[in-house]
Amino acid sequence: MKRENLNPPTLSPPRNYSHVTVITSARQVQISGQIAMNAAGELVGKGDLAAQTEQVYENLGHALAAAGATLAD
Repeated sequence: MKRENLNPPTLSPPRNYSHVTVITSARQVQISGQIAMNAAGELVGKGDLAAQTEQVYENLGHALAAAGATLAD
């Protein structure tokens, strides 16, 4: 089973993991747990659940885009 690890620059720098792994033989995309950190590694929306949730969905969009997918897929 071949896989491709992706760490798009639009997400915070990973520490000993990959944000996105694509299993190329079955075109399965796996995304690590995302948190409310921006590309600079800064917490977004401290104490503001709505802002943090928005950042998480933005991060998921970036992760999916790196794999050639969107939130609509």
